[in-house]
Amino acid sequence: MTIDIVAVFGSFLGTSNELGDLDVAVKSHYRDKGFDSHNYAHRSDRIFNCYLDLLYWPERELRLFLKARRRAIQLQDWPSFLRLAAENRHHFDYKVVFGSQEEVDAEIKADLELSDSISAA
Repeated sequence: MTIDIVAVFGSFLGTSNELGDLDVAVKSHYRDKGFDSHNYAHRSDRIFNCYLDLLYWPERELRLFLKARRRAIQLQDWPSFLRLAAENRHHFDYKVVFGSQEEVDAEIKADLELSDSISAA
């Protein structure tokens, strides 16, 4: 997995001296087009409860690595972050700490336009 964008949001960016948790959104993709998550999972020598756990192991492994067993770190999946930013666009603060601010702004705008077109239909 390759990380494209990391954005922080929530109380971390507020003016309060007390930090509740660190909200982080991460956009990632598979490094290779022909990536075989099934073989990758088998090579990890882990035992999986079901086939879906095996299939999504690369994403879960990345999340576990980024979270580093810290309760204060809350990872948000990228589509949820975009939806949250689009729905609260007038009072939603975030900061891109890795990647392109312009790309994030464009994705939020596209998500907003999509939700507007769906609600208009």
